[in-house]
Amino acid sequence: MRIEEIFQKKNKMYECEPICCDDPQPLIPDGIYQAQVLKWERGRYYNQTKLYLWFEIISPGRAFETKLFMVLNLNGNKVGYGSKYYRSWVIANHGIRPRRNDRLSPKIFLNKVFKVKVETVKRSYTGESVPEYLQYSVIREILDLEAGS
Repeated sequence: MRIEEIFQKKNKMYECEPICCDDPQPLIPDGIYQAQVLKWERGRYYNQTKLYLWFEIISPGRAFETKLFMVLNLNGNKVGYGSKYYRSWVIANHGIRPRRNDRLSPKIFLNKVFKVKVETVKRSYTGESVPEYLQYSVIREILDLEAGS
């Protein structure tokens, strides 16, 4: 191989044009909205198990059909009555509390309409401020069950 070819190959290795793999997260005004759960996903973040609930806003207005997520912590296979998952699950279960050792399936959230609180993420997980142009909306909590069986 000639020196010129080696030099060209080496330069190509340093060319880097990464491709963005996500759409920007939506930003809507903070407030109370009606939203329907479309799906749920289990994931891991910093060695913790999380449940991601994906909602679609169905309140009329500018935010209509905006898709947002809510993150719920799952500490292994057990959740206590003080956890956000427990509170949300009880609301989805029409206010009926589970008994000890009952299984709390996330399927209970599907196809139900909830009153939810939407907030803007202004701080990262480390506590640092997020610049205004990188802020996005999330569903912070489920307030009430509006419709669904």
